[in-house]
This record gives sequence, C-alpha cells and structure tokens, in this order.
Amino acid sequence: MSTSQTDSHRHEPAQAGSPPGPRSPWSAFWLTVLAGQSLLLALLYFLPLQTVSQPAAISMVLGLAALIYAYYLPLRFVRRRALLAHITVQQSMIRKLLWNSALLKFTLAISSLALAVLMLVAVASLKPLDWMVMTVGIPLAVLVFQLARRLLGPQFNSVYQFPYAIRVSNLLLVALLTIMLVIVNLFLVEVPDTRSADIVVLAQQAFANAQSQAAFPA
Repeated sequence: MSTSQTDSHRHEPAQAGSPPGPRSPWSAFWLTVLAGQSLLLALLYFLPLQTVSQPAAISMVLGLAALIYAYYLPLRFVRRRALLAHITVQQSMIRKLLWNSALLKFTLAISSLALAVLMLVAVASLKPLDWMVMTVGIPLAVLVFQLARRLLGPQFNSVYQFPYAIRVSNLLLVALLTIMLVIVNLFLVEVPDTRSADIVVLAQQAFANAQSQAAFPA
C-alpha cells in the first residue's frame, strides 16, 4: 500500500477544541447535556419566559444555545473530516486549515442562538400535559441514545460512532415525542367547539393568544 493510501486511512489525532472523539467518555458528555436539558426544562416550567427579567431570559437563551451548539458541533465536522481524511494527506495545509474551522464554529454559534430564541418562544405555548411528555423525554433520551449506540457501534468507524449515535437518537426521540404530543392533544386535551365560529375571528384570537404567550421580556 502506498504512503498516500496509508495517510488517507489514518485517523487524525484529537486536537484541542475539537468535538468529542473516541477518547472522550460518551457517558460523561451525554450526562452533561442531559443535566443541562433537565435544568433548562425545570427553569422554563417554573419560570415562564413571559414572567422572568431580561437578564434571566438572556441567560436561558445562552444556556439553550450552548446545548444546541454542543449537539450540532460533532455533526457539522463529521462530513468535513471524513472528506479531508480521505482526499488529503496527513501533512496537508488544507487539512490543517479546515480540520477545526473557526468560521464553521462561528456560524454554528450564531445559528444556535437564533434556534434557541425560536425554541423558547415555542415552549411558551406548551400545556401542562405537554410538559409531562417533555419530562418523559428526558429518560427516554438516554434509552434511545444507548439503543442507537449499540446498533451503530459495529457499523461505523470508532471516530464517527459518537456523532452518528447522537444524530440517530435525536431523530428517534423527536419522532417519539411528536407522536406522544399528537396523541395527548387529540385524546386528552379538551378544546372548545369552534365549528360555528367565524374563521377570521378565530385567526385573530389565535394570533393574539400566541403573541401574548410568546412575548419576550422587555
């Protein structure tokens, strides 16, 4: 096997500031994210966004953005690093420049902040039964992640097992929570009969209710 072929299959050593790799304990990282999610859900439930002060709301946005950033960072690097490891040699300047791209991290941080604001606004309209479903999602996330880890472990290179386990488990968790929320809202939540009401009036009322619930602290 030639030197170039050997280099293309050689794994890049872990670098400072890089996403968790095979040497990072999966359990420690996942438990940290899980603890952050639990704390944030508790804060949002007991301190609704409409009632907190502006500094507290900003802290919530930054905390949620940090969780989003931690989730997406390994995923953003997977394709790039797989491509670089395949087409560039170990000493390539292009590989060194793009392996830990500061621009990618910066754009991800900005998009994480925007997504955090949108998620907090959406959470403001959750009902008590919806909160129960979200709470069930915390231990469910651990179970789904462990399932994805076991299924993907024999299929993927050790470098890419962790980010893909996160991605697959997140997709499964979102699907399960969506189904649970639909069932709860269809069969357990009582809604008024609006079949004889004017659709324009209903739209105006719905917009006014959503606007009041999603109001960001001034």
